[in-house]
Amino acid sequence: MSDKLIMFHGFNQEEALGLLKMIKANLAEPREVAFCMTTENNLDWKIRDLIADVTEEHAYMMKMEDDRAASARESESGE
Repeated sequence: MSDKLIMFHGFNQEEALGLLKMIKANLAEPREVAFCMTTENNLDWKIRDLIADVTEEHAYMMKMEDDRAASARESESGE
């Protein structure tokens, strides 16, 4: 997993989701990129800390997604 990250600032949720979909549609490996929005809380963070937090959370979410997919495949195959 790389540390690729795109941060949105100043967009409402609808705008950010639209941009996210557009960007992911144009990436060769969209799962490699983490996305986040600025919040009242994280605006004061050091960028290094924000990148670490978001990429760690992204890696966890990708693992959970992979685990769910593997579980679904096992259920379908009767294992």
